[in-house]
Amino acid sequence: MLVFLMFLALSVTLSAYPTLTIGSIAGTGTITTPLTASGFTVMPAGLQWTVTFTASQLAKKSILIGGVNTQVPDITVTAGPAATVVGKDISCAPLTASSTSMVCLLTGVNQNVMSNGVVANISVTLAAGINQTYLGLSNTLGASIDANAITLSGTGGTVYGNAMSCDANGDGKVDILDVQLAMRMALGLQACTIKIYNNQCNVITYQRIVNASLGDACNVGQ
Repeated sequence: MLVFLMFLALSVTLSAYPTLTIGSIAGTGTITTPLTASGFTVMPAGLQWTVTFTASQLAKKSILIGGVNTQVPDITVTAGPAATVVGKDISCAPLTASSTSMVCLLTGVNQNVMSNGVVANISVTLAAGINQTYLGLSNTLGASIDANAITLSGTGGTVYGNAMSCDANGDGKVDILDVQLAMRMALGLQACTIKIYNNQCNVITYQRIVNASLGDACNVGQ
């Protein structure tokens, strides 16, 4: 019984850690997904993490390295509203041609603290022929206002290309035409090609496309 209670206490403690989470999102072109902080009770003055990715699944962009144009994975991290509102900014390690990860610090030359919310945005462009890629999150760490460590966990997310997006007809936008297609697929009147909910077309798929047509992000979570 004592061992069980100790295990239960440990489980509760671990689950109580604040979390940084990369959202799972669908889109076309350059796709931006939020990095969200949640569960913080001691609010962080600074955050650090490592984003991991499969370089072959990302398009390439050209940057100058030592005066030479170099092709690197097309991934960019910028500060989110929960950070910029208190004067924080992103600094990430430079990418190289062989990069499969990127260390980022979210800090500021001030003693302000961030609130729970979107602390950063991660933008990627998928390589040709790639419909999805997973972004991992590791080595997460927070710094309190008095420069003590805040232990936190990190959760990755999946970015989906057009084959997984709410753009049902693939015309680069989500509108009433996609809503109409979603209805036909949910009724079984044509093949289900909208892979945004357990590979099914039903009322949940339909509502998600309605929401996206009204301006919401395309929800691809299960």
